[in-house]
Amino acid sequence: MTVAAIRTAIANLIRGVPAAGVVNDYERYTRREGDFRDLYQVGTQIRGWNIRRLSTREEVVDSQTTRLVIRWQVNGFLSLVDEQASELAFDDLIEAVRAPFRADETLGGLVETTFGAAGDEAGLQLDELGPVMFAGVLCHKARLSLTTRVLLDLEQTGIDDFLTGGITWDFPAPDGVTEAEDIIHPEQGE
Repeated sequence: MTVAAIRTAIANLIRGVPAAGVVNDYERYTRREGDFRDLYQVGTQIRGWNIRRLSTREEVVDSQTTRLVIRWQVNGFLSLVDEQASELAFDDLIEAVRAPFRADETLGGLVETTFGAAGDEAGLQLDELGPVMFAGVLCHKARLSLTTRVLLDLEQTGIDDFLTGGITWDFPAPDGVTEAEDIIHPEQGE
């Protein structure tokens, strides 16, 4: 598991939604407005997404395991055309984007879960929705969030070399025979 692999899995779930539009794996920027618009445009319409990692926390599970809790932000944009009730169309698109995260809480087995404990968030959350000027175009913007939880086995991260240690005293006894040796075997999880 890598952060990049999780980011790609999030992007791929959104890409799998019909008419999702352009899905950028990261928050794109350019110096020129026209170039910026091209990064999110489908035909003549802004219809695009970007993904940002907001935070990472690491929690202790036990002496052999930690859990990475990564918060993600997903931003979606759609050209606002009031006469076409574009807000209603964007609402439908947002729910279509949220659905695959509900159906695949492990992102294809890549993470432990995107669901919290009972009463916590489950899947992709809509945090804010409203009009914005984006790339010089009046758009709807949706800000969504996702929390991924990943168990890390410390033995697989290279720390296993330190699970057993030993020392042999390096000063010789008068008769040439070492009389003391310490071997340390800390408790090891299975």
